[in-house]
Amino acid sequence: MRKVRKILGLNPIIATVFLIIAAVVVGAMFLGWQMGWFKSTARTADISVTAEIIKSSSGDQMVITVKNVGTVKVYLVGLKIPDDSGPDGASLATSDLLSQQPDKAVDINNDGTNDYIYLDPGESLSFTASGSWTSGSSYLVTVYYIDDLGNTLVKTISVQA
Repeated sequence: MRKVRKILGLNPIIATVFLIIAAVVVGAMFLGWQMGWFKSTARTADISVTAEIIKSSSGDQMVITVKNVGTVKVYLVGLKIPDDSGPDGASLATSDLLSQQPDKAVDINNDGTNDYIYLDPGESLSFTASGSWTSGSSYLVTVYYIDDLGNTLVKTISVQA
């Protein structure tokens, strides 16, 4: 008759190796979480806009800075800048943006003409508009832009003259 041998469990050396491996994996995961290695990979299309009105004897100017704070490239379409002459008094159309930042122009329609200004994630550009603004008044500056999926987005800020 054959003798049946009972398996008593894992060898203590193998069990110790498994415990060490588990501790290293848990430690690496904790370190990765603390260091931000496991960040979200979600795509975001967002910009921050700042503007300042500079008044001088030679004329008023508004300097608008647009920064891409998202994770994807965005394309600037235009800036609506009201002044004392009306709601579109100092607005900058796409052609105005292209003339101020020609090295950032891109032809996204593949028709041989530059269509928009692009901003890579983290990049910022400044634009200047001339107009007439009354001291103490507030003006709403609106920036129109397109994300990498073709969605038109809008960001509006208030500027104090």
